[in-house]
Amino acid sequence: AGVDSPRLARDLATLVGQHDVPVRSLSYGERHAGEQISLRRQDILEPAAIRALEPGTALLLATGVRPALLKLRPWYAGPHAQDIAAARDRAVARITVGAARHTETGAAAARGRGANRRHPYPELSGAGEAYDGGEDRR
Repeated sequence: AGVDSPRLARDLATLVGQHDVPVRSLSYGERHAGEQISLRRQDILEPAAIRALEPGTALLLATGVRPALLKLRPWYAGPHAQDIAAARDRAVARITVGAARHTETGAAAARGRGANRRHPYPELSGAGEAYDGGEDRR
């Protein structure tokens, strides 16, 4: 989708660049008509157009290639949606198990040294009170 920041939209328009647009001028005299074609520099993509990009579109800027406007396809609408969802679920499960393991070992370590620790910000907890590392011991 589009960008909310006018400055960012201007910067992106600058990165996309400009191109030459032919401008045709006609002039009419008493006995003849004249035609002149000149070139005018124009932004390829105006900042207003960048700000108004529809959801599901993206502007690709990469070194060495021309900028491209892409139509995105959500992963959950593609042919591999089930495989991706299953892989995502496995990753979430592994992260959850690892976080629980880390929390359990961290809490045990904090309980073992809690009596000797002081709160890092005594003004928030009452000066001199023992600090258990922030673990709830209910």
